[in-house]
Amino acid sequence: MIISASNKKVKNIAALLSRSRERKKRGVFVVEGIKMFTEAPIDRILEVYIEETLFGEILAGKSDEEFVKKLDQITGCLQKKDGKNCAIENNGISVEFEIVRDDIFRKMSDTQTPQGILCVVKRLDETFEDLMKENQMKECQKTEYQEKGNHQKDNHHKDKHQKDNQKKDYQEKDGQAERECAKGLYLILEDIQDPGNLGTMIRAGEGAGVSGIIMSDKTVDVYNPKTIRATMGSIYRVPFCYVSDLHRCIKDLQECDIKVYAAHLKGEEAYDLQNYCRSVAFLIGNEGNGLKDETAELADAYIKIPMLGKVESLNAAIAATLLVYEAARQRRN
Repeated sequence: MIISASNKKVKNIAALLSRSRERKKRGVFVVEGIKMFTEAPIDRILEVYIEETLFGEILAGKSDEEFVKKLDQITGCLQKKDGKNCAIENNGISVEFEIVRDDIFRKMSDTQTPQGILCVVKRLDETFEDLMKENQMKECQKTEYQEKGNHQKDNHHKDKHQKDNQKKDYQEKDGQAERECAKGLYLILEDIQDPGNLGTMIRAGEGAGVSGIIMSDKTVDVYNPKTIRATMGSIYRVPFCYVSDLHRCIKDLQECDIKVYAAHLKGEEAYDLQNYCRSVAFLIGNEGNGLKDETAELADAYIKIPMLGKVESLNAAIAATLLVYEAARQRRN
């Protein structure tokens, strides 16, 4: 059991929570709370720290069953109930588990009301090329699945006339399926600085089904604790990457027939009058300054979000959410 704030592991957690450079150097980040722990991919969890009181509730059977099951699966904590450190193999990776005295845990935590558990998780640092390749593979898999289903259905029709008609129908549906699976949806973020805004965009992005989020290298660290909390678990599931040359990436997307829209005050047409039933990307600029002129000029079209009253613009995260959900609505209908 950890009983001192001078413990090396307590200091390591503090460094990871406060310094982006330390997170990048070690290739890890910290998540807090039962939900964030429960949704974390098992093979990426490296260290688990649990408050003494919460551990007592677990032993007494007063905690969520799914949470307890995963905790024991990863740490073997229920097999070792004396509060001493234990480490077990998790897919070939040694997972450290520590019980922490309540007052020390509160000092370790980055929140005012800790839930009693935090863990160290392995980062995923994808490149722009990784993100695009991953989406292309998904598209191919969807198309292949559709083609396989069509061939199987064909075999059920012995009548030649029916088979010919059905085949034509399937070919049309197959073409439609291929077009649908190619409908990428991306957010391109330039120099977003507020961690909460970034986390909200990631969460909204998952809800709207984005293919990926592309960020300039001056955007706030996605592994900032405030960003992580704002994602509510979406950080584990939404593909994202940082790029040093945002302009080059915009041009690469356009070369892949992805239409790029800029949310901009100079936009003349309302965002909900556009057709997003194709591959699209939305450019969102810095909270205070918006998009840089040279970045906005690369867009295929400017769009605006109509405002009443004296409001000039919306919060960046709200604007991004409106845009991706409008695209999702059009595709759903």
